[in-house]
Amino acid sequence: MWRPLTDTCRTIVLVPRRALRTLEGGSVPHVTQKQIRAVLDSNKYKYSVGHASFVLQCPFCDGQRSSGGRRTMFVNKTTGGVVCKPCDVRGAWTDFLGWVSKSKAPNPASSKVPRVVPPSDTQQLASRRAAQQFWSSTTPWEETPAIIQDQARRAFGIKKLQQKYLKKYTIHTVKTEFHTVSGREEVWCVAYPWYEGGEVVRVKVERVGEGPQRQLALEPAEGSPGLFGWNTISSDAKEVVITGSEFDAVAVHQATQVPTVALPSGTLALPPEVLPQLEQFEKVYLWLGGGTTARQAASHFARKLGPNRCHLVCLDSSSSPLAALNRGHTHLMSALKNAKPFVNKQIVTFQQLREEVYSELCNANQVAGVKWQRFPKLTQALKGHRPGELTVFTGVTGAGKTTLISELSLDLCQQGVATLWGSFEIRNVRLAKMMLKQFSGLNLERHLKQYGYWANQFQQLPLYFMGFYGAADISSVLETMAHAVYVYDIQHVIIDNLQFMLGASHHASLDRYAVQNMAVAEFRKFASSRNVHVTVVIHPRKESESSELTTASIFGTAKATQEADNVLILQSGHGSSKLLQVTKNRFDGDLGRVPLVFEKNSLTFSGLHLRQRKREGVASGSGDHAPPALRVVSDTEGAQMSHAPFSESHTHTPIGATLKSVAETESSAGSRPLAARAVPASGSKQKPFRRSFRKKPSAAVGAKSSEGRGDGGRAEDEKGETSGSKASELCSDCVSVVNS
Repeated sequence: MWRPLTDTCRTIVLVPRRALRTLEGGSVPHVTQKQIRAVLDSNKYKYSVGHASFVLQCPFCDGQRSSGGRRTMFVNKTTGGVVCKPCDVRGAWTDFLGWVSKSKAPNPASSKVPRVVPPSDTQQLASRRAAQQFWSSTTPWEETPAIIQDQARRAFGIKKLQQKYLKKYTIHTVKTEFHTVSGREEVWCVAYPWYEGGEVVRVKVERVGEGPQRQLALEPAEGSPGLFGWNTISSDAKEVVITGSEFDAVAVHQATQVPTVALPSGTLALPPEVLPQLEQFEKVYLWLGGGTTARQAASHFARKLGPNRCHLVCLDSSSSPLAALNRGHTHLMSALKNAKPFVNKQIVTFQQLREEVYSELCNANQVAGVKWQRFPKLTQALKGHRPGELTVFTGVTGAGKTTLISELSLDLCQQGVATLWGSFEIRNVRLAKMMLKQFSGLNLERHLKQYGYWANQFQQLPLYFMGFYGAADISSVLETMAHAVYVYDIQHVIIDNLQFMLGASHHASLDRYAVQNMAVAEFRKFASSRNVHVTVVIHPRKESESSELTTASIFGTAKATQEADNVLILQSGHGSSKLLQVTKNRFDGDLGRVPLVFEKNSLTFSGLHLRQRKREGVASGSGDHAPPALRVVSDTEGAQMSHAPFSESHTHTPIGATLKSVAETESSAGSRPLAARAVPASGSKQKPFRRSFRKKPSAAVGAKSSEGRGDGGRAEDEKGETSGSKASELCSDCVSVVNS
């Protein structure tokens, strides 16, 4: 029987949902290991110090509810979050303190100390029941029709995996509905179960299809993340291999017989929810594939797991375990034995760096960072968005700084770059509304019936917001950023803007220049130590409106531009034309100017929706259009798809068109990253609009320029095209100035 999924596959990054999306300074727990030890010692709890958690016997477990379990509670060393899986008790450090205080307080009526049993996570229990119901409708791999097995082996490159190992990992198939722009389609999917306590708690589903696209869904939509392959792990196992994909895990176990699991979101994230399961292991091998991206992810995950027990496995510069197995490599076990430990040393030799240097040379495209798909000319200048860097962004008041930086961050977020927004000048509701318009390409105020559909799509992005507004203490902001990086694996932090955040009431003993220098130094240190990209918006000095801004125009001392790796300036230019100018690029020194076309209905500067509308022949005055490969649905259809304006999960939400992987680093068949983007409809053409790049920017605004073709936003330079002053001819009614 065909069964529709409650949450369909999407044209955006699929990440396990979590309840907390807005991080407020007061709600982020700030606790140290010393404080945790003091509470446990004062209450005479016996505990041991694990790799990522304090481990103790659960003081709240009810004997009947925890029968068959080990009644073990884990207290995270970094966040203080507590979890006891046998009795389904989960909570923050503040919750734990509340339970402890209630247990110590006597009952006024009886003068006895009551036994406090924290409530179970009812949402988690409901999610488990839904997962088990869905799992019962799946078909074991060995019972799947041979033609479907052959199709899956070709699609996923699993030709060398043996049937008994696929059965051991309980890989199943299911025939279900996936929704496309042309309607619903009944297809076969591979089902990967997430086990906990011997039962399936959630299922990840991947469509069986040809080509590089990857279409995914989670059943149920809400719930905690898990580890694929946990059902194969014995309770006395002391070492484990962690891979980035499910079939990589099967391949490693088949070749080495070492216990192996796969992360829920590949190399994108290591959720803290799965850390308690990994406490039992004394040695952890991180085998996330080859290349710089995999090394960076492994290094970040090792900090969470405890670097002293982690080892990096790298077969060669590009191979995943599955790809190596398919090529007939027999030395996977030797690669595991030669894994190198993560060692924190202040002094290293070139011999220790030799392999990493070679990897960067072999994977130069990965080292350059994530490419902007909406702004191909910006990619030509900066080469990409890289971790560990500090970007300073400026522009005159009212030029549209917040609007542009919002679209730039949305472009990266749709490719899997987990983003944390700190908007201190405008409230998060207004910022989210603007980003939703940029995401949908619609003026949703005139299409309220489609709000539920686009909100459900937008909600799946790895996007988070700080809860600060107005002046804030720099230490509170940094604590919130550190918490988000640990819990949500944030890769990009945006501070908009620096002057508004600092305000006039803080650090009264220092002048404003000293306060700004201190803040810039802290953000620089955070970016380098956490390997996170930090973008800081800074207002310029008051200068003549007729002159262009330069690097020296940025408010404050020269420290901000000295510390920055990249400096971007939004130039208003002449009349209504705008340019994004790169005046500093520490990565390779290339500078340049990016022509911008503002489209008022979608609040975008990239011209993405304008190009789509011109291809589809939509009248220039309508202003309502969708991104490439996403059709505009009618209001009636949009209301049916969303079921309700604020629906969390839905059955009839259509997905975007074919997915195309953007992680070029994971080129092998076995490495299939979750990050994906929409691919434009085939056969589409557009008139190019060119601008040439120079190593040094010119003062003239009307130089020649080019706009990228419609193929996923990638640009191809051609000679002898129109000048930059004709940018407004694309749509003269849509080019205007917007306030930030």
